[in-house]
Amino acid sequence: MSDLSAISSEDDVWALLERLILGSSVPAASDAFRRFAWQPVLLYLPEDPLGHVVTPSMARALAEFHASLARSYAYLAYGRATKQVLRSDDLQTLDLKMVTISGSNGIEVNGTDLGQLLSRIASKMTGNQVTLSVVLLAVLYFSSPVAVSWIHDHFEAQAREREGRERVLMSEKEIQRLRLVTTALVQNPELKPIADLADQSKEPLVRSVIGKPKAKVLGADLTGDERQG
Repeated sequence: MSDLSAISSEDDVWALLERLILGSSVPAASDAFRRFAWQPVLLYLPEDPLGHVVTPSMARALAEFHASLARSYAYLAYGRATKQVLRSDDLQTLDLKMVTISGSNGIEVNGTDLGQLLSRIASKMTGNQVTLSVVLLAVLYFSSPVAVSWIHDHFEAQAREREGRERVLMSEKEIQRLRLVTTALVQNPELKPIADLADQSKEPLVRSVIGKPKAKVLGADLTGDERQG
């Protein structure tokens, strides 16, 4: 994605964030998400029976995840992290289609809908950091490295304390990408509430797969300890 004219994968979103932090040339916020095809996988359960089933626990998790996303949308668009400020057109944009994964059991976000959501947020913002703010929201809510880091921080520490085992190491690429997030938040402390809300959105997704033999949340593998809560 050298010209940043289309976003078709998570790698493309990270490349855009990196160029924003480095001060490199990027498309205007109104154009950055016009061609958006990345479909983040929220939940993936490879050993569940086929049939594209959404259980009540999964539905609750998706609803809580969506509620957190709506609050972040409201914060960026209107400066208040509450759904009360959202208008009918905002709620329509936030009504993302969730698609069941073909060939196994899982839920992914429709890429076109997500691109329209990000474009909509950008259109309601002003200032020099519009594109950065929206890209940061995308990686905080939907990227694998951020999910891996959150899961490690919330579950691995407990397991290490119980069992005395070492922390599972993250890849160098994941570490580098998390550094981009840290840099963006240090340079733009007003975006810290988005990071806090995104953290809150992870817990219901993880909770919904407790007891499953295998599971991924936003691309992050959950160990046996994590799936058992």
